[in-house]
Amino acid sequence: MSAAVTEEPPRQSVASAGQGGAVRPFAARPMPSRPVRVVPTDRIPSPVPSPRADAAPARKRASAAQPAAFAARAAAALVDLLLVTAVQAAALAPAIWHWRTRDPVSEPEGPTRAAVRLFGYVVSGALLGAGFLMAARGGRGLHDRIAGTRVVRR
Repeated sequence: MSAAVTEEPPRQSVASAGQGGAVRPFAARPMPSRPVRVVPTDRIPSPVPSPRADAAPARKRASAAQPAAFAARAAAALVDLLLVTAVQAAALAPAIWHWRTRDPVSEPEGPTRAAVRLFGYVVSGALLGAGFLMAARGGRGLHDRIAGTRVVRR
């Protein structure tokens, strides 16, 4: 490659306006040429070899996988239901035991007040038990205050 030399017309700068100085010619510098190679991305070698040589067939098998049959899905749902029920029963066992073994005459209340009190139990539990801890300070829990009840000894 040959470098092309072009001359600019003489310009005068503000500093050299009255001095008539010469302007140096502009010379284009040759750009170094770099070889460019276009390679499809699927042919670029991987820097780290893949651990499984059969990764492509595994992808093909995964995309062609058939959904599970209804019987298998129903069996899995039944197992899930049994496990969730067992965990919930274990968590609720102390409350159920308390309600089954208490003396029903010790708190005479109507069905409406009992429903409001039950709602208070739910609210007390939703507050991470803080409603139940209120009974330690004033003798009445949040559920008692909501229902307007008090637990007394007979």
